[in-house]
Amino acid sequence: MLRAVISIAVLTGDGRIVDEYLADGGPLSMLEQGIGGQDQERLEFRGRVQFPERLHVVALVIDITTRLLADMATFFSATAEEAKSWTNAKDPALTPMTRRRLEAIRDRYSALSTPD
Repeated sequence: MLRAVISIAVLTGDGRIVDEYLADGGPLSMLEQGIGGQDQERLEFRGRVQFPERLHVVALVIDITTRLLADMATFFSATAEEAKSWTNAKDPALTPMTRRRLEAIRDRYSALSTPD
C-alpha cells in the first residue's frame, strides 16, 4: 500500500520520475554540469525541455509529499489495526486510551501554536 501511495504522489509509478532526474544526462546531471539553465539554451531530455534550475524545489516537493504520504499510510495502517482490536466502539474500557489520544492532540496543537 505504501509503495502505491508514494508512486501516486510522484505521478510515475515505481519512482520513475526520480530515476529520470538522476539519470546520466538528466536534469541533475545538467545542474551539476551547469548546463541548460535559466540563461542558457534549453536542453531536452527524453523528448522534454528541461529546467534544471528548478530541480531543487521539485526534489523538495517530492520529498515532502512522499514523507507525508508515508506517514499517513503508517498512521492509517496502525489505526485500522487498533480499531480491529476493539470489540465494541462504545466499550468503556477504551476511555483511558481516548483520554490519552485527546491529550496528545491538544499537546501537539499547543506545541504548534507556541511561538518559537
